[in-house]
Amino acid sequence: MRPIGELRQFGRCDHAICSLCIMNAPMVEGPDGSMGCCNAQCFAADLAAICPDPKLRRKFFKMIINNTDVDKLWATYRGSGRRNLKSVERALKQLSSLTSLSSAPISGDIIKEMMIVNVMILENGPYQTIRRHRISEELGSTCTIRKVMECISSATSEPIEKARIFYSKGNDYQSSQLFEIDLNRYGNIKIQKLANESGTLNFAIDFTNQLRASVNLSCI
Repeated sequence: MRPIGELRQFGRCDHAICSLCIMNAPMVEGPDGSMGCCNAQCFAADLAAICPDPKLRRKFFKMIINNTDVDKLWATYRGSGRRNLKSVERALKQLSSLTSLSSAPISGDIIKEMMIVNVMILENGPYQTIRRHRISEELGSTCTIRKVMECISSATSEPIEKARIFYSKGNDYQSSQLFEIDLNRYGNIKIQKLANESGTLNFAIDFTNQLRASVNLSCI
C-alpha cells in the first residue's frame, strides 16, 4: 500500500491514485484534455463514453451501472499505452464483442445516457481582473438545465442567480455561438435536446457581464 503522501486525488471522482499508476496505468483523456482516472470503474465508464454508437454506448453504461463484467471492459485495454488513440479504437472493437453478454432490450426508463457537460465560469478578480476556470461533469441525458446549474453552483463563489447563463454551440465560446438562457423560462429543458452528436454540451456562467450572445435560447 502506498503512503498517502504519494497519492493524488482526482477532482471528478475523488479516487486517490499513486504517481506510479498515473504514469503507467491506462487512462482516457477527457474532451477538455484533462487526465482520466485509472480506477477500473472510471476507466470502463470513460471507454463507454467515447463509444461512437449511441445504442452500444447505452449497453456499456448498463453493464457498468449493474456492475456486470466491468473487469472485462477494463481488461480489453490492458497492455496498450494510455491515451493512445489506436489502442482506444482497438478497445472499442473488443468492447463491441461483449454486447452478447446482455441480450435483453434496454428501456429508456432503465438507463439514462450519460453526457459530458463542460462549463466555463467567469468571475470578477482583484484589481479589475477576470478569473476564468472550467469544469466538466458527466450527467444523465434527462437532467435539466436548472439541475446542471445546481450541480455546478458549488464551484462558484457567488449564487448562480447573480450570473448570466449561456449555452454555446462551439467549444470556444464565441459570441456568434452563444445563446443566453433565461432559467425561469428554459430551466426545465432536458440537456439531451441541446447535446451535439458526441453527447457533449458547453455552458458558460458569467458573473462579469462580459459575454455577449447572438440570440436567446428560444431561437435554437
